[in-house]
Order: sequence, then structure tokens, then C-alpha cells
Amino acid sequence: MPRLLKLPIFLLLFLFACSESPEVDFHSYHELMEYEFFSNGWFPRILKEDAFAIKETYDVGSRHAFGQFEFKQRELYEAELSKCQSVTSGSLLDKIESVKRPALPKWFAQKDNITNGKYLLVKNGDFYLIAEKNANRIYFFR
Repeated sequence: MPRLLKLPIFLLLFLFACSESPEVDFHSYHELMEYEFFSNGWFPRILKEDAFAIKETYDVGSRHAFGQFEFKQRELYEAELSKCQSVTSGSLLDKIESVKRPALPKWFAQKDNITNGKYLLVKNGDFYLIAEKNANRIYFFR
């Protein structure tokens, strides 16, 4: 392949890769802390040291993100969530719909479940939190 043709193909592939919304996975809070995602505001401050199975997809340009994590100490999170501002399912769904990038991931909370009372819905700083009432999992987005 001529060298001049290789460069535009490489640039096209690079631009396509940059336009995608990356997804990150961390096994634990401690693994997350090894990177600057947390300190740069890509994850909600409600995450504690017992968090695990942490997942997020984000768009750098819009600073929107969707994520989830699981945790062990339910009482600790319930105390933190009780300090947060409650939001209605309607306003939360409107906010989710307004986010164009990244695309809503398949692993995120199902919209039908958001409206049927299975979750506690709150706002914590820049993030909206969707906490499962019967499981130790919190979804988040901004």
C-alpha cells in the first residue's frame, strides 16, 4: 500500500476511535484510586472503600457519564443517600433522555424499573444516583 494512502487510513481509524465513548471497569475502589478518574470528578463522591464491580462509560467532550457500582456496607450508603436531594422518576428520566453521548449502556438501570419504585432516586453533587432498594448496587450518571 502506498505510504500516502496509509496515513489517511490511520487518521480515519484514529478519529473513529476518538469519537467512541470509552468504558472503564475496576474490580475495586482501590484499583479505581490508582487512576485520576476519581480525583478528576468522573465518579460520584459517594463511592466508599467497599465499592467493587465499578463500571463507567463517558464522553469527554460533553462530560456526561453513566456508571454503576456494587458495595458491601448497606448502612453506610443508606446514611449517605438520606442526605441527598430526592428527585422524581419523571425528572430523572427526562435528564437521562437529554444525554446524547455516551449512549445509554445496556447494563444501566432499566427505564421501566426507574418508574415502578424499585429504586431510591437522588441527586448528589453533579451526579444523579439510582440506588436499588433490594440490592447493594447504585447506578449513576451526569
